[in-house]
Order: sequence, then C-alpha cells, then structure tokens
Amino acid sequence: GTTLKDVYEARIVMEPAAARLLAEDGTAADRKQLAAALEQVRETIEDPLAFGRMTTTFHQGVVALSGNKTLTTVVGMLTEIINRHIERTFTETTRPPEEIVADNRRALRSYEKLVTLVNARDGDGAEKHWAEHMRAVRQYLLPGADTRVVDLLY
Repeated sequence: GTTLKDVYEARIVMEPAAARLLAEDGTAADRKQLAAALEQVRETIEDPLAFGRMTTTFHQGVVALSGNKTLTTVVGMLTEIINRHIERTFTETTRPPEEIVADNRRALRSYEKLVTLVNARDGDGAEKHWAEHMRAVRQYLLPGADTRVVDLLY
C-alpha cells in the first residue's frame, strides 16, 4: 500500500538532514564531488529524461557525501522507485519540451544554491533550502501521488 507520496515524504525527512551533515562535516573532496555532480546535471539540461535521471543521482550523491551510511542505504533503495517514476513521468508527458527545460533550469538554480551553501559550510541554510526545494518539486513530480509503488515496480 505504499504510495509515491509516502516515498517522497520519507525523502523530504532524510535528504535535508543529509544536506546539513554534508555542509557541516563534509570534506573538501566531498565538496569537489558535489560540484562535479552539479556539472553532470548541467550537461543534461536540454534532455528531460537524462536530466531527470541525473537529478536523482545528484540527490543520492548529497546523501552519500553526508557520510551517513544508513541514510545512504535507505535513500539508495528509494531512488530506484523514484527513477522509475521519473522515467514514466517524462516518457508519458504531454508538456511542451521548452516548458520542461524551463523547469529544469529552475531546478538547476536550486542545486547551484545548495552547492553554494555546502561550500559555505552553512548546515542550517543547506537543510532549510533542500527541504524547500523538495517540497516545491513534490508538486511537480507527484500529481498522481496515490500511485502505489508496486505499480511502478511490476
């Protein structure tokens, strides 16, 4: 009976906390990896499906770089569900490509802000920003939030 909304709500609890950990405890190497992940997202801005996949990779990277192995494991499992949902969303969309790319640019600006906050070692700011980002994106990604996870997996 788990829905996409349930999965996304769990991510909204975990990922901002991971962003805080990364900002406060991350190493210079971690920050460099986050910046590299941002560049990978930027390179896919014009391709909605590739962009969607790279955004989940970026989100998963934020958690992995936080250093918390339990959060990384749990978010890794949830990422498979989200990837399938994103693929379905972008392959079935009727929205014009230029509208999708405009949304991608807004998402990219949010990722850039997170990287700036992490580089400034602003844990509170990173956590708050990432929570706001995820709440805003939830409305975009989950119009059918009552979709059961099993429907995506089989």
